[in-house]
Parts: sequence; structure tokens; C-alpha cells
Amino acid sequence: HGAPPRHIASLRHSGLNMLSDQRSKEAQLPKLPMHVIIVGAGPAGLLCAINLLSRNVAGAVPRYTVELIDGGQDYGSLDEGGLQLRRSWMIGLAWPGLRAIRRVPGLYQDYVSKVGVRIKKTALYIGSKKLMQASGEVTSDSEKFLVDRNFIVHSLARFLEERFVRSTGSPPAASRPEKLTLRYGTKIQFVDPDARRVYARGPSGEEQYLPYDLLVGADGVRSVVRAAFVATHRDFNCAVEDIFERFKAVLISLPEGVEDECMHVFPSCMKGMNGIGLVATGGRINISIGHRCHAPCEEELQSDEPAVVAAYLKKHFKAIPLPYEEVAAKWVSQPWSSTTMCRCNFYHSMKLSAVLLGDAAHATSPSIGMGMNHALGDAAVLDELLQKHDDHLPAVLPAYSAARVKEGNALTDVADLIQSYDGGQAMWMTLRQMARIFAHSMLPRLIAPEPYLAIANGTTLSTAYAELERMGRIENIRRVNAAIKQRHYAQMSGLIPPPLAPCVKRLRFVLAAIAVALMAVGYVLVTSSSATASPLPPPSPPSPSPRFRFKYNF
Repeated sequence: HGAPPRHIASLRHSGLNMLSDQRSKEAQLPKLPMHVIIVGAGPAGLLCAINLLSRNVAGAVPRYTVELIDGGQDYGSLDEGGLQLRRSWMIGLAWPGLRAIRRVPGLYQDYVSKVGVRIKKTALYIGSKKLMQASGEVTSDSEKFLVDRNFIVHSLARFLEERFVRSTGSPPAASRPEKLTLRYGTKIQFVDPDARRVYARGPSGEEQYLPYDLLVGADGVRSVVRAAFVATHRDFNCAVEDIFERFKAVLISLPEGVEDECMHVFPSCMKGMNGIGLVATGGRINISIGHRCHAPCEEELQSDEPAVVAAYLKKHFKAIPLPYEEVAAKWVSQPWSSTTMCRCNFYHSMKLSAVLLGDAAHATSPSIGMGMNHALGDAAVLDELLQKHDDHLPAVLPAYSAARVKEGNALTDVADLIQSYDGGQAMWMTLRQMARIFAHSMLPRLIAPEPYLAIANGTTLSTAYAELERMGRIENIRRVNAAIKQRHYAQMSGLIPPPLAPCVKRLRFVLAAIAVALMAVGYVLVTSSSATASPLPPPSPPSPSPRFRFKYNF
């Protein structure tokens, strides 16, 4: 019973190594099916669910099962009247969002395209003067499409349920694996990172733990999933702040003479106010007008009396004709609105096995209309990375952060710093933009395009941000805006005295001017009297030096 021959031992050792390698590879393969909990049934969450379930192959073991959780109502079950009763706002779909939707066969053509308006032109109003610019063709990088947020959520929810819940020709529910679970009216209370489960409270108050293999946080700027990132990772940096704007929006019938299939932009439409008009379906237009927090609007626009607001609009809003009484009635019936922005330094967690999408990762100002576009882009990039890395999460999740963090932070900064809060600097930056646009049209090979126009024509936000940084515009505007914000918040908290009233400022200016005038008159009188005075007597000769000197002078 001696030792086995050397070649036998070598074969046995090789066999053990092969078995070990095979087990190692099997351990790296994703568990099938992978159960994904998506928190948030907004555009990003719904498109993510559609993408994941589309990866399943008919007749085979499903690669993914999806549990969609949202605290609100299923918008897919509402009709047009029900959708219009709920708070909403118009959204511009540009190339990132349209590409993400068109990746799914039939989603744009059969659902989304029926609830929005394709934009063929953009109108810029300077007072009553109007400048027109054509938009790009369909499927081009400069294509634009306007849609009510409630209606695009309705379209995505209908597509999800009709394709993966009520599919025609599918076997009875009892004979097929459950691939999609919808939990509307359910709120996530917290995430348990150790057991990889969430604690949820249902519409009737029932509470339960729900396990997951991958957790997708698409639950908005007040994200519970992002709060788990904060609690789990000490190196997770997250900044949440107000956009420093207040605005109101009214939905009215399209006034006579105002173009449909057109985006209407109203810069400086009234004192301290900027606005935009987004055309909706059914011959309507959504007009949003707002101001910066440090520069409140005129008192008439803050009135609770519709007649006062209507008279002010009639006198000062010159861009397009309005039904002033209707606009004023809707204006005073709503409070001033605001939104929030946030920045994060990474969008994935290996410990939580989670990713952040949309506003949970990069909520932003609506000033450039790219928020939902990049939320949909997040869902598309995640799907592409799952395809590229064969659903291997240890490779997918870090790659997702590497691809999207730079775009998300560029989105937040570019939207926030599109315009200076200081009027003089804003005018100077506008002149620079116009000069660059003109110079690029004359010398396109030598002069780079205006970055904000390049964004609308297919340039990524990170590329545009790098160009704005190179020009010095981002840093200059950031410095001025940060100082104005800091001073405003210090005044609001009582840390420094409030700004003087305009009448006091004018009085101080008048008094200073009078003081300067008196000083000038006094100087003239003194110099004129000196010129006419008699000459001084000649100086006396110096006295002889004293005989004795003191050592110290007292």
C-alpha cells in the first residue's frame, strides 16, 4: 500500500484544480432568476423594469423577476381625465431620453408618441420680438419631443403591464413563474443591508420584509434607498439643496396666433422673471414663470387678487397674448413651487447590492430640460452593462457608476449654473454666447460651438461641462452665485441685516451725491480764495543757535 505513482498523483491534482476552477466560475455566475426590487414607479423605474423583463427568453428559465414598489397609484390604470386631475408638469424629451425609449421595440411608436408633441421650432421672445429656430428631424440628435410627465408614466406603465402581465396568448398565471409583482400604495421604510431585504408597509398597513438580489433606487430626490447608502458608506458624499428659484405654472388653451409644435422661451419676460411655454396635446400650452429667491418678483404677482395679477400681466407681459383673467385665476390658486437638486459621488453599493437611478442620483433644476432624459438614460445604460457583462453584478455595478456619475454631476452643475444670479455678469455671459454662436457659424472649423446649443444637438453633458470649465464660465458663475446664495441665506436667518429697501437706497444715494457736491463747492471756494489773498511776508532769518542744548526734547 505505498504511495501512488507520480503520474496518478499528477492526474488527481489536475482533476482537483479543474473542479476548483469550475466551482469558482459557477460561483461567479449570477443566480437565476435574479430577483430585482425596483423602488419608484416613475419613468426611470418603469423603463428599468421593462428592460430587465425584456432580457428573459420565452420558454427558458427567466433571468430576472421584478418587484416594483411605489407609494402612489398605478398611473397605468387611469384614464385621461384622471391623469389631468393629478399634479404634473411638461417635460422635454431630447436625444438621451428618446434613444433610451426607442431601444425597446414598440414602446415609442405604439405608446409614447401618442401622448406628446413633436417640436419642430423654438421661439425666443425678447419683449414682443420673436426669433425662430428650426429643430432637428426625427431620430436626429437635435430632435425634441414634449410630453406631460403623468402621460409618459401612464404609457410606460401600460406597456409594462400589457407586455408582462396581460400578454395575449400567455399560459394561466398558475402554470407560469411569477416574473412581475406590482406593489402600488406600498412604502419602503428602510433597507436591511446585512440580509439584503427591504421593510415595506402596504396600503392596508401590513408590514413585511422583502428580499432581493439587486435593489434599484428610483424613488426620487427624497430616496429611501439613497438614505441606506448614507447609513452604510462613510465615504458616500451626497449634497441635497434647493434650486434657489420659485415659480408657478398654468395650463391654458393655446392662444390664437401662437404656434403649436413649438417651444416658446420667455427670458426676462417681466421684471426679474423668466418663463417658458411648453405645448401640450389637445391644443394646450403649459406656461411656467419664476424668479430667483434673492430677487423677489413685483408685489402685484404676489397678490391673492386675480384682478391685480391680471392687470399686471396685461401691462408687462408682452411676448404672446394671454387670457389674462384665466391665467390670473389659476395663478393665485396655487402656492409658489420649487424643486430640489442633489449630487452624489457614486451610484452603486456592492454591500447593499444596489444602484441609484434618476432623481435619487442626480435631481436637478429644470432649466435645461434634461432631468428625465438622463433618468431614462440611466435605465438604458444599466441594461447595456448587464448585457455586456453577462449579468455579473460585481462587474456591472462599478461600471455603472463610472459611466453615469460624471454625466449626473455635469447635469446638475450645468443646469444650476446656466445663468448668473448677477445681472451684469449674466448680460456679459449672454454677449459671449452670442459672439461664439456667430463666430462658429462663420468659422466652424476654428471656433467650437456654444456648449449649451451643443447639448441639444447630441453632445454629452460631461463633454459640454469640460468645455465650459475650459472657458472659465462654470467657475466664474459658480463663485458669483455661491456668494449671492450665501448672503441671501444669511439674511433670511438673521445672521446679517436684511437688505435696505429701495427707497432707503435711493435716499442714501441722494445724500451721498449732495455730500460730494458740497465737498466740490467747498474745494472751489477754498482754491479761489487762496488765489486772491495777499502774499505772505517773507520768512524771518533763522535765530542763532542756543548756547546750551538739552539732551532730550520735552
